[in-house]
Amino acid sequence: TKEYKDPYSPFKVTLKATLPIIEGEYNLVIIINNLIIDYYERQLSSELSYQTAVPKDRLSNLLSSQVEKILTETKGLSPAPKQEWFGNFDAKITNSIGQYLFITMTYDQYFGGAHGMYGTKYLIVDLSTFRSVEKEAIFTNISEVKDISAKYLFKHLKNNHLLVDDLLVDANDYFLTNNFTIRNDSLILNYNVYEIAPYYWGEIEYGIPLSELKPYMKVDIR
Repeated sequence: TKEYKDPYSPFKVTLKATLPIIEGEYNLVIIINNLIIDYYERQLSSELSYQTAVPKDRLSNLLSSQVEKILTETKGLSPAPKQEWFGNFDAKITNSIGQYLFITMTYDQYFGGAHGMYGTKYLIVDLSTFRSVEKEAIFTNISEVKDISAKYLFKHLKNNHLLVDDLLVDANDYFLTNNFTIRNDSLILNYNVYEIAPYYWGEIEYGIPLSELKPYMKVDIR
């Protein structure tokens, strides 16, 4: 946890981050935690609309660098924010199947504006390569999987009484997300706020039975 006093307003900035404890080889711990920290850096950079190179050897360096940028970019802004700025980040190992490690990362943050931001990021790490697993590494036919995903999205909307017309994407813009995990023999897809739907819908998350995707899977990660 890091707390910083904003010299340009009466408020302080509080950033909290939690990383999992991974038993085993030291290099494995460093590699996996760097994957997690890289995502957190990108999330903060996206939210604050800037790109910056941040040292990744220590989480404290990451948080300090981000806060310095926040304070620099908000110098002289008026009026001052009505609530304290904060960023909370949590990463947990949720499962391990064969050579794959499943990590769930959640965040919520407020850096000014009408409302804060929050979301979930799923990370699957292939321990044989120490790389995160993306859809191209799992599926042979992305187009077919995308069509199946769209079918289950519409089913999810119907079951939750959400209007298709309120989506922020149409059939041409809809994309198969890389934000997924495996749970209860299903592929779980997560779209964070604003990715395909308005903010007030919250996160869109739904599952597709792996049995339906089996013809298009390169690897078995069940």
